[in-house]
This record gives sequence, C-alpha cells and structure tokens, in this order.
Amino acid sequence: MTAVVRSGLRPPALPRGKTGERDTAGAFAEASLPLADTVDVRAAARADESDDVGGLRAWRLGAEYRPSDIVTLRGWGRTYFVTLNMRF
Repeated sequence: MTAVVRSGLRPPALPRGKTGERDTAGAFAEASLPLADTVDVRAAARADESDDVGGLRAWRLGAEYRPSDIVTLRGWGRTYFVTLNMRF
C-alpha cells in the first residue's frame, strides 16, 4: 500500500453498498500425546467461518521420535488456507 500511495495512484473505490468489512469467527485446538518415552504425536485443527467466504477448515498431524539425547526426528502433514483479501 505504501508504494501505491507514494506513486500517486489510489486504490480502487469499493463498489456501491460495500463497506469493506467482514464478520468472522474461529476456533483452534491442539493436543500433544506422548506414546512412549521417545515418541510424541501432535494434532491440531482450526475452523474459521466468514460471512463472505463461508467455512474454512485446516488440520495438522505430526510425530516426533527421539532415538537418543542428540538426535530428534520430526515429521508432519497439514492442510491450510489463505484468507481472501478485502478487494471486491
């Protein structure tokens, strides 16, 4: 936005009847479960609801294995989403 303002260009005006506002609600949960002294499993989930976009869901599942005091192996998988900008 700074480059646009400095260049003298103006961002486009919002269409008639649009206010540039968004109502959202979200929830997040995360859990870590030790399966053994050297193995942990982690899970996380997120849910967001927007009045203009609808419902968005994402999750993450990972594991950690520590075969020794100096070696730790981690792996995970996930989904994600990017919230849309306010341009119409």
